[in-house]
Amino acid sequence: MITATGYSKDPSILPEGIAITFGQEMIELNNGLKNLLRWFKIVISDEDDYWMHRCKNQPKFDVLHVYIIIAGRLYGRCPYGGFIKNNPKAMYGNNYYTGWTGIIIPGPFEKCPFDRELKGFRGFRYTTKLF
Repeated sequence: MITATGYSKDPSILPEGIAITFGQEMIELNNGLKNLLRWFKIVISDEDDYWMHRCKNQPKFDVLHVYIIIAGRLYGRCPYGGFIKNNPKAMYGNNYYTGWTGIIIPGPFEKCPFDRELKGFRGFRYTTKLF
């Protein structure tokens, strides 16, 4: 589990959120980091829309936040909107796909108030409150 001071394997700590990584492939499909961030903020700024992050596993705990890691650093957080299986219409890059499973990330987005480096990973990691 990722904590505010590092990593912990203490089983008594209950997670408050999950951390996900926007990977290099996602950055390249969106023509660079700035375009990805711009697109992400546009999507979640609409109250009727959400960002769906592809993920096979559903969190086993009720979590409040989704912390986003981009380019090796903690970028910000959004509320956890739930988990969806077999989404009828998902967009990735400029293509639409059906049958995706993933984490729903609605707005509002809250930028991390400090710089913190975190390594990326596939899937998600449980976290305590990071900020």
